[in-house]
Amino acid sequence: MEKIITWLTDPSKIGLLILLAILAALAIIVPRIAQATEPIKYDHNDLLTDLKIKDATNYIRGFVKRPTDKRYRDAEKRAKAIVEAAERAGVDYRALTITLQCESSFFWKIRDGALGEKGIGQLLGTARSYARRQGVDLSTEQGQIYGSALWLAHETKRCGGDVIRGLKAYQTGVCSGPKRRQKMYEEWVKNATNFNQKR
Repeated sequence: MEKIITWLTDPSKIGLLILLAILAALAIIVPRIAQATEPIKYDHNDLLTDLKIKDATNYIRGFVKRPTDKRYRDAEKRAKAIVEAAERAGVDYRALTITLQCESSFFWKIRDGALGEKGIGQLLGTARSYARRQGVDLSTEQGQIYGSALWLAHETKRCGGDVIRGLKAYQTGVCSGPKRRQKMYEEWVKNATNFNQKR
């Protein structure tokens, strides 16, 4: 111990000790400065997803119109579920949004259709069976939305990958169905100015 004290108090070692202290301080301070000044990195995919959710939210609220309506209040939550389901299924989120609008006006708990259609996407028996085979729980709103996305993807693929024909097939079972959704979809795509997306 005495040797250590003697070494530390040796005037010839003071310069070395000061140098070691400075190096130790720099080792702590420099990484923190670098971390503080490092530019924020944005995930392009996350940013694009946020824009899609905002776009779909505005679309739903624009359709519902009344802020007192529960569908208006739940628009952002529903939009998130739609965008997530569309991305997982590989379909355009706008096509899925329009499908749910036409089928149920965004009502989750809606009366069954005349042909046995069920849920927010008004899925027929064949579509429900298809979704269940993919492991989808159709007892929840999120499950119904994802099931609808999967069926839209299935019908779009069956119709040669054409979104418009897929929208028609979802509704009628054939790739050359009515044009209502086609016009709605084309108008939305035409006016989609929030971001650029490959179509």
